[in-house]
This record gives sequence, structure tokens and C-alpha cells, in this order.
Amino acid sequence: MHEKSKLLPSSIKRLIDALEEDIYYQIEELRMREGQALSYISMGEEVVPDEWRLHKITAKEIAWVLEAAGKGSMHAVLEQFKHGFLSVEGGHRIGICGSVAMRGDNLINFRHISSLSIRFSHEVQSIAEPILPQLIEDGRLKNTLIFSAPGGGKTTFLRDCIRCLSDGIGTPPFRVGVADERGEICDMYAGKAQRSVGSRTDIIDACPKDKALIMMLRGMNPQVLAVDEITAKNDLIAVEEVAGCGVSLIATAHGQAPNEVVYRPIYRELLQKGIFERFVWIGIKDGKRRYRVLGKKEMVQ
Repeated sequence: MHEKSKLLPSSIKRLIDALEEDIYYQIEELRMREGQALSYISMGEEVVPDEWRLHKITAKEIAWVLEAAGKGSMHAVLEQFKHGFLSVEGGHRIGICGSVAMRGDNLINFRHISSLSIRFSHEVQSIAEPILPQLIEDGRLKNTLIFSAPGGGKTTFLRDCIRCLSDGIGTPPFRVGVADERGEICDMYAGKAQRSVGSRTDIIDACPKDKALIMMLRGMNPQVLAVDEITAKNDLIAVEEVAGCGVSLIATAHGQAPNEVVYRPIYRELLQKGIFERFVWIGIKDGKRRYRVLGKKEMVQ
């Protein structure tokens, strides 16, 4: 957890370092709430170890994390938090809660920051290889939507799909374009991807997904386009345009179960238009992630 520890004050590092090694490496997220004990999330479960209960998170510790994330610039951090989260080097993400200052409908600042969610990016390889043959038909990737509950492993699975598709692991090799708006898939740093995404992969990061998808479609001749978290109407419009141009799509969405995806308006519209042909549902059972491939009929039942 050396890379992750750069974000943490020494008081928090000591608590984490005291954990047993197998638990230490299973931490997916830390929750820091002012006046409360530190907790971690693993496989969707939030845990407060007994040895953490006496230490109560302080405002100073929360501020330390934000300053570390912004490399000393709180102004830069708060500008990003207007969008609800901060992406930091390593592909990690920090969420924030507290008292806000509004101007009309726009958030202009935080008066007080009371809690943080630090979600750590994990790179896990070889999880997609057994699944990909079910997503390929006649030498082409079927348009695929990956979904799970928040923190369920969608981005990790998407990243490994991109790597396998790009390098031809368990599948023919494809030219893959990645729209990495928040830097969570590839973690671009100094112009280079810090994650393994394959040798035939082209990336646009820090650009709105809809614009990046169209730019790559028109300029890079991709065979597959990948994007994390379709959430807005503009994303839907871009996905429709791409799907009508003979390029395969692979994307992620939030959804605890198939019926939850169906009932969300933007995803229901995607289903009704028949844009996606395969769906990968990631669930957690007995402490392990399970991957299930569904067709369109199974999604609407």
C-alpha cells in the first residue's frame, strides 16, 4: 500500500500498518469521518477493527489528505470537488462531504469538510480472459455493458478487458480507444498510462466522455471504444453515434442487479434502443466476486 500511503498522515498510516497482512491488501476504500473511528471497506463490507476504535478522525487529518492529494494546493482540490470527487495520481478517487456554499444552482466552495471516502484503484489481471469468449462473436466484440454496485469492481474488470482485447489475450487483437475522463482506467501520468491497458490502446484522458468518444471515432480508426460509467444524456448521444458506425463498445454502469439497471431511465433507454448486446454482472458471494454474462432477453425479464 506504499503508493496509497502517500495520501495519508502518519497517524492513519500507523493504524493501517498494524493490520494483518492479508487484511491490509484487501482494503478497497478508507472512510474518514470527523469525530468517528477510521473504517475500511472490503468486498462491500465496512469494518472498524477493534484497534482503530480509540482513534477519532480529526479535521486536521482530513485537511492533510486533501493537501496531499492536491500537492499543496487546496484551491486546485476544491475546484475538482465541485464535480463531486477528486481523481489523484495512481487512479485513486476521493469523495467528500460537508457544508457547502452555493451560488444559485452552482456549488462554489466547501465551508467545512466533515468526511472523506478514499477509494483505492486496484489492478487485477487475468479476470477478464475467461469471460471474453462469451463476448466475442464472428471475430467481433459484441457491444458490452459491465455493471455492479458501487465499488463492485467494474473499472478493474473493464481495464483487464481492454488489456486482453488490445494484446489479443484469449481473443483476436483489436485497436482499442479509451475515453478516460477521470483518469481511473489508465491513470495517465506525464503522458504515459500507469496501468496495463495493452499495446494497441489509444487514450484520451481529462476530456468529457462524449467528446473523447467522437474524437477517437473520427480520428483514430478504433475497432473497440471503451468508456467508464455512462451517466449523462450526452454520454448516451455519443454512444448512439458510435454504435451506428460499426465500432464495438464496452462500458460500465452502476447497478446492484439487472432489474436495477433496467429501471434507471438512461440505461432503460440504452436497452430499448438495443445498443448493448451482452451484459456482465459482477456480484459478490461468499467473499468473492462472481462474473455472469447475460443477454438482452435476460436483462428485461
